Amino acid sequence: MEVCHHMSELLVRVEDKTHADERMDVGLTKSGDIIVIRDDGWPWGTEERARPFWRLIRVLDLPANEEARLTTPEIRDSSPAHLPQKRAVKLDFDLLSPLLKIAILQPRGAHEPIEVSYNEIKSAFVVKEKRFDASIAVENRIGEEDSNIIG
Repeated sequence: MEVCHHMSELLVRVEDKTHADERMDVGLTKSGDIIVIRDDGWPWGTEERARPFWRLIRVLDLPANEEARLTTPEIRDSSPAHLPQKRAVKLDFDLLSPLLKIAILQPRGAHEPIEVSYNEIKSAFVVKEKRFDASIAVENRIGEEDSNIIG
């Protein structure tokens, strides 16, 4: 019996996109963010293949529910200081095997996707730490401290 394996291709950012304004910066993609996932054989353009801040990773047997989770933005929580990020989950390169990390991050020109199995990479998909607007967080803490002193 022949086993059919599905391959998915992930476009991954390997360098932070930044902005001086923290509120703008948080909405930009960061290193480890999965930009988009396509089926194996997708006709990637020159931009995706050659830009130094992108890498293509071909993943064997990436579960369909994982595809949605990897490209979903962070949901705003109840804190007014919370700054939702462009992606809730990232590929943490430091959690990959040293050889795989080097293979993904090494600078190069136009490149073909790096191939891995989902089992090799799944533990490196992690939920990002939340980011907060420091000015709002400080104002809230000051108000909390004042109420503790009075009451």
